[in-house]
Amino acid sequence: MKNICVILIICSFFTVSFAQKITKDKGIFIDPKSEYWDRIKKDIDNFNKPEKKKKQVFKVDFSGMDIPQTAAEFTQVWHNTPANQGQTGTCWSWSSTSFFESEIYRIHKLKIKL
Repeated sequence: MKNICVILIICSFFTVSFAQKITKDKGIFIDPKSEYWDRIKKDIDNFNKPEKKKKQVFKVDFSGMDIPQTAAEFTQVWHNTPANQGQTGTCWSWSSTSFFESEIYRIHKLKIKL
């Protein structure tokens, strides 16, 4: 029984040790030579060229509409002075903070700056 256990352990060791063959794969960088890549490069070049088209402007016709003419015609509510966001890309954070400031003032009448 002892000999069988030793043989099984040795077989298990060799099976696990040599289960995978070691390979040395090599990768190289090559220049793309397909028509697909050439088409992409051409489209990128066309996109980056400045357009000489006349720019259109969207304009709304307000004739016949009863709209406020001055800021005094609007209902004024308290708010903190606007802060410059720059180009942070976090407008959601600024608007959420402003919302919380407005709600704190509406509920508790506290003017705070978060």
